[in-house]
Amino acid sequence: MVKPDVYIFFNKSHYYPGETVKGYVLVEFEKDTRAKSLKIGWGGLLSRRCGRGEVKTSINELPLKETAVWEAENNWNKIPAGEYEYPFRFKLASTAPPTFWTRPCDIQYQVIVKLEKPLWIFNTTHKKEFKVLKGLRLSVETDESETESERCPNAPPRYDEIDGCSVREPLPPNYEP
Repeated sequence: MVKPDVYIFFNKSHYYPGETVKGYVLVEFEKDTRAKSLKIGWGGLLSRRCGRGEVKTSINELPLKETAVWEAENNWNKIPAGEYEYPFRFKLASTAPPTFWTRPCDIQYQVIVKLEKPLWIFNTTHKKEFKVLKGLRLSVETDESETESERCPNAPPRYDEIDGCSVREPLPPNYEP
C-alpha cells in the first residue's frame, strides 16, 4: 500500500492570539487511492504528564476541529493520482494561551491532515505544529505626557512580541494598540 506524500505549509513562522492562521496542504498521490475522505483539522492540545502516564486534552480556546476537503460518494471511490493543494484558514481565540513546553505539561497547536480509508486500520495521519506567541510589555519608562510624534525615532519600542518565555510583564488581555 502506497501512502500519499503530505506537506503542510503556513504563511508565517508563528502567530499571536486573535490572529488568523493561514496556509495550505499539498497532497501527492502516486497512484489512484481508494478512500472515504480527506480531512484537514486544527486544534490546541494540552499534554500533562502525571506519574507514569500522559493525559492529552483539547484546549478550550482552540478545540480540535476538522473539515472534509474531499469525500467519497461511497466507500469505494478513488482519489485519482496527482498533486492536490488545499488552502486552510482559521482564527485563533484572543484568549489562546501561548505554545509552552515544560516537564509537567505542554501546550501545542497543530494542523492535522487525515486520509480516511474504507478500513480504518489503513488511515493515514500527518501533523505539523505551529507556534502561538504572547505579546509582552517591555520595561521602558516614558513620560506619560509625551505623544508619539515627540518620541525619539531611535527610542526602543514600548511593546514587543518575543518568541518563547520571558520575565517581562504580559500585556493585559484587553490591550489594543
